[in-house]
Amino acid sequence: MGRQIRNTLPTLPKNLQPAWPADDIVHLRDGERKEKAKNYYDAKHGATPLPVLQRGQRVFVADRKEPGVVVGADDMPRSVLVQVGNRTIRRNRHDLRLLPAECNSGRAVADLPSSTLPDTSSLAILDHRSSIGDPAVAPNPCVVPSRAMESSSVPVPCDSPSCSNSVHVPSGVSPSYPPTPLPSSTPVHTRSGRQIRPPERLDL
Repeated sequence: MGRQIRNTLPTLPKNLQPAWPADDIVHLRDGERKEKAKNYYDAKHGATPLPVLQRGQRVFVADRKEPGVVVGADDMPRSVLVQVGNRTIRRNRHDLRLLPAECNSGRAVADLPSSTLPDTSSLAILDHRSSIGDPAVAPNPCVVPSRAMESSSVPVPCDSPSCSNSVHVPSGVSPSYPPTPLPSSTPVHTRSGRQIRPPERLDL
C-alpha cells in the first residue's frame, strides 16, 4: 500500500491489497444523502416550488423597488430576464413578486397607458389606507402611491350637519387644544407593598 506497516504480526499479501469501492455505488449513496437532506430542509422551512413566470407578465423586483415585465427565461435554472424601464436585468425567481391579475393584461410596458403604470418612486405596491376613509372604494392594486401623493392633503367640503358646530380656525393660526389632564398623584404600590416612585424627568 506504499507505507510501512507498524504491526509486527505476519499476514498474507492479499490482505495488504487496497480495495476501493465502486464509483457508481459511491455516487449513488452520495445522491441519496443529498436528496434526503434537501427533503428535510424543505419540510422544516416550508419551501415550495414557485410557479413559472410567463413572458409578458408584470412582476415587482424586490431589490430595485420597482415593477417590470418578464422578457424571457435564461438558460440557467430559476433565472428570469426582466425589463425595467429601458434596461433588461436578470434576477432569480425568488426576487420577483408576481403582481395581481388586474395588472397582467399580456401587454408590454409601452402598450399600457401611463395611468396604469405604477410609480417607481414609492416603496409600496398596495395603498391600504385608501380603504379606511371610504369602505366602498377598494384600493387599486396596479397603482403605486408616491410619497408626494401621501404628503399632500386636499381639503374636502363637509356638508353633514355635524360640521356646522365645528370651529373654523383661520389660516396661519394654530388651533388651541385643551390641556392634557395630569395623572393622579395617588401612590401606586407593588404586590409586596413597596411604593413605586417613578424617576423625575425634565419636562420642558
